Amino acid sequence: MIRSLLLSSIFIAGFLAGCSSSERVTSNTHRSNLGTATETDILRTVPRIFDRYNFTVYREEATMDGIYFESEWKERDLFDDEVSKGIVDARTRIIVFSRPRTAQASTLQRVSLEIENHVKFEGVDDWDRSVITDDTEDYFTDIERVLRTEFSTGIRRL
Repeated sequence: MIRSLLLSSIFIAGFLAGCSSSERVTSNTHRSNLGTATETDILRTVPRIFDRYNFTVYREEATMDGIYFESEWKERDLFDDEVSKGIVDARTRIIVFSRPRTAQASTLQRVSLEIENHVKFEGVDDWDRSVITDDTEDYFTDIERVLRTEFSTGIRRL
């Protein structure tokens, strides 16, 4: 009885953790499920939002398996909490990708977001991939929110 209760609790906790809309899977990556959108909406929206945040599209692919956008690495201004940690340089890259919602032909795609962050500390030449500060996370969450809103309120174009 106790064992089955424990297993049920573990299953429920795992399920609820999987329902989270946004997470940091590794310490330098912000990941999120953005919902669903048509291929046309994705192809129109992502470059516009990249441009709004001054990111340049590095790679764009649209295939039967889905859509993939990757920005160039963008060196960006530092946030105050990064400066206070001794960070002297930071760069960010955005990846948006989608997959068809079902195995059958579907006009809707499931859209996902990854935002990667690298920083350099004073006196160190190599990029460090282990730091996302609270202010950086807020910036990433803002990008996520704008994309999610665009997809959820966009007119579905086929």
